[in-house]
Amino acid sequence: MLAIDPLTGTPKWMTSLYPDSDRDLDVGATPVIFTLEAREVVAQATVEGMFAVLDATTGNVVWSKELVRGSAVHGLIASPAFDGTHIYTGSATRPTAMFALKPSDGSTAWRYDVADPIYSAPAVAKGVVIFGTGAVFGDLSTGSVVALSSSDGHRLWSYDTHSAVRSGPALAGDLVFVGDSAGDLLAFRPKS
Repeated sequence: MLAIDPLTGTPKWMTSLYPDSDRDLDVGATPVIFTLEAREVVAQATVEGMFAVLDATTGNVVWSKELVRGSAVHGLIASPAFDGTHIYTGSATRPTAMFALKPSDGSTAWRYDVADPIYSAPAVAKGVVIFGTGAVFGDLSTGSVVALSSSDGHRLWSYDTHSAVRSGPALAGDLVFVGDSAGDLLAFRPKS
């Protein structure tokens, strides 16, 4: 991970989370920035399967935890989300699941297992975590949109899209928008 001064473009710090050893286990997800114990931190999911939180000023690792064993197109490849209570990250490697992590130490608050990999960045609002499932390679005719309670991870609703959903959902008012690999844009108005 690299921090750059936005005004000058000068590198401020660089932190290596793990050796790549020519395995193509990069960090491709967008980080989440929030305040933890009065300091700004950067939360990062990695293709290797590790989740880490770093001090935004120094780049020092606050904590890191291996959630799954990743590979070049698996692991924790989607960008995480944070709602002030939990950090949410989905796994494209078994166990394919949505993890809710405690921001203080990375311990798992809850985990919701799904059949297909998660490449979709979760969206969080109003006590709900919404994400898509589906493969990048292989059978692209399976996938779904899943909504979970952010407090305990129980399933609120799901929709079988019959197509992989790798895009992150967008929430607007009482609507959920998401695209699938068949090229469809889906809009949901879940029952309250």
